[in-house]
Amino acid sequence: MYNVSPLSRQCWDELFHWLAAVSGVALEIIGHAAPASLSALWQRTDLGMAFMCGYPYSQLPEEEQPHALVSAVPNAEWSEGRAQYASYLVTRAGGNISSADLTALRWGWTVTDSQSGYHAPREYLALTCGRMPGPAAHGPLLNPRGMIDAIHRGVVDIGAVDAFGYELLRRHDPDILASLAILDITRPAPFPPLVASRSQPDEVVDALRQSLLMAHEDREGRRRMAALGIRRFELPDMAAIRELSARAEIATCQLGGSW
Repeated sequence: MYNVSPLSRQCWDELFHWLAAVSGVALEIIGHAAPASLSALWQRTDLGMAFMCGYPYSQLPEEEQPHALVSAVPNAEWSEGRAQYASYLVTRAGGNISSADLTALRWGWTVTDSQSGYHAPREYLALTCGRMPGPAAHGPLLNPRGMIDAIHRGVVDIGAVDAFGYELLRRHDPDILASLAILDITRPAPFPPLVASRSQPDEVVDALRQSLLMAHEDREGRRRMAALGIRRFELPDMAAIRELSARAEIATCQLGGSW
């Protein structure tokens, strides 16, 4: 989910190598870049750890949910020191777009099971406008880079970009953000948990979870998290994750439709 650039990929690899060393769990790092299906990744029976969006997690029956290990606390003001994130509403800079124009704009969306790229902007529209935009929305754009590219090319006027992913790009690939502007930010949601497949033994799950929870107390752990804009890890707020389905349903009822 957050492999947004070659440099960010290197930083994630370094964090996972550190985790394998301190936890004693052998981790093989595999590439799974877009357009590879995230759903297929989350269904792997050998999955040791990967980020999983909270909305699709909340949609699974409890007996099919992977182990939720930890959630990240981003080192950003909008996280308020908690394991939560939001989405930036991004447009082209200099476009003179205001909140009064929202329902007249061409919106983009990533994938329908994405909290940050689909449900968060719909909830925002429900809360601020109470209706769907007039122009048809455009998607699927798959991920933050796809959304940003569509805005640059003029395919869409506005779209929601995962704020943590955006900040990773600001750190590791800032040129891609040139000529973009952040119009607003959506309501916070629980940060996507790191998950392991249900088939992983309890001792593996516990070793990975405890090592991540203590990572901020380790010098190398802190250094590797800092490179990714992470302050620490904490246990996921499972009640807040389960609430995401209800939040999406409320927005659908208020908007009277879907993209």
